[in-house]
Amino acid sequence: MENDSKIENQILLYHPSFEHDSCGVGFVANISGRRNHWILEKAIEAVVNLTHRGAVDADAKTGDGAGILTQVPLTLFQKEVEKLGFQVLDPRDIAVGMIFLPGDNPDLAELCTSMAEALIQKYQIPFFG
Repeated sequence: MENDSKIENQILLYHPSFEHDSCGVGFVANISGRRNHWILEKAIEAVVNLTHRGAVDADAKTGDGAGILTQVPLTLFQKEVEKLGFQVLDPRDIAVGMIFLPGDNPDLAELCTSMAEALIQKYQIPFFG
């Protein structure tokens, strides 16, 4: 208990009285890796439960980055790719890339799109959309 009295006399950034549950963190996972709609429902519930921490931007309309990360719906994507006339031998070969383009400058957005498409072609990656 001697150490406790020494700590109380010091000015610290940490003090046990500030301990409380992690507010603002939600994690839901299916460790088996099996796809299941139930896990998505629980993830949505977790995000909804985080709104009390202000999980919206200053405009009160858009999110602050809180969201849900899911597996790529390979069967759905395979069907769509085949509708475009391509054959996918193994749906695990499908990947998703997201590129955030400048929204306030159409010319710059077009340049970024062209650069991304050129790299995709350079590395001979089939591009579907």
